Amino acid sequence: MSRKTISSWAKKNFVYWFSDHHDISLEAYDLLEEIVENEELLSRMHITEDGTLLKPLLVISTPDSGMPSVLLQTFDRNLRRNGDILSYLWQLENKPFYVTFYFYDRSQSKPFLSIAENPPTLLDPEKAKALRLDFELELCFEELRKEEQKRKIMAEIDNVLERGEKRRFHQLVRKLKQI
Repeated sequence: MSRKTISSWAKKNFVYWFSDHHDISLEAYDLLEEIVENEELLSRMHITEDGTLLKPLLVISTPDSGMPSVLLQTFDRNLRRNGDILSYLWQLENKPFYVTFYFYDRSQSKPFLSIAENPPTLLDPEKAKALRLDFELELCFEELRKEEQKRKIMAEIDNVLERGEKRRFHQLVRKLKQI
């Protein structure tokens, strides 16, 4: 990580500033609230501008960014549900985790840039930029896949309702809630 040290107080203030100034989903708000209200999690959290190579990486995004509202990328999977994310973070014990925020004009946001810790670039700037672009495209595609999956389930729910299949309807609703 870079040389600057960010206090838990500063991280907490940034998270509150972010949630006050940006529209985020209820699940993102609840997850951030859980993290900032727990000193152990807060002390292990590192906010980064470029988390492309860092894992585990929690992505919090506003709806207008086109990124998933909440997504934790681990070394081997992506987690979307708050319970799963918190469980994973607790299993890390004393190890750090990284958080990046996607919102309109983040590259010009003084509060964000003042709190972001960035790892030293071990790659040449062009390679690092290409990796960041690939990472952000991957996040966008993940969100598109999720939306397509929801759309298909909704269409299937409509068909099941027309046929009056209660049991299948409840299965599909549970499946939709899990996405």
